[in-house]
Amino acid sequence: MKKRFLSMILSLLLALSAASPAFAEEAALYIIDQKNVVGNALAQLNQQAEEIKDTYGMVVSWAIVDSTGGTGTAAYAEQIYQACYGDADGILLIFSEEDAEWYLYQSGKADDLFSSADEDALWEAYGDCQYYDDGVEAYLNTAQEMLEAKAGGSSSEAAETVESAEP
Repeated sequence: MKKRFLSMILSLLLALSAASPAFAEEAALYIIDQKNVVGNALAQLNQQAEEIKDTYGMVVSWAIVDSTGGTGTAAYAEQIYQACYGDADGILLIFSEEDAEWYLYQSGKADDLFSSADEDALWEAYGDCQYYDDGVEAYLNTAQEMLEAKAGGSSSEAAETVESAEP
């Protein structure tokens, strides 16, 4: 009887120790790839986008989706952005395969920070590449260069420039 009771207690303790919650913070997702077109580059691209966010205080995100569920690419981009980043300043370049449509969504101070010439340069950087992963990397690099240039070349000044942009 004692062995059975001891075994039950040890089993319970073992089960409880395995169920302890993990408090690790989940990494943000900046590259949303429903079509699995960036493949093995996904982690590296997410890391690059996270570094841009950490350095400049600006979300630079990219997404490819199967469908917008009939809402249209612009409205769907806003929904995705709000769900992932809330009201954070940033941009999201999205492609809906079903609608065969691209859209560049801008949130917060990004609307004033990125001119229409900047938008064209972002599109061009992405579109000039033959492969999705190369295109996403070129888009991220171009956005980073623009943020750095707007800050006069200094990373610490860049965050201040983004923060002081007129809404």
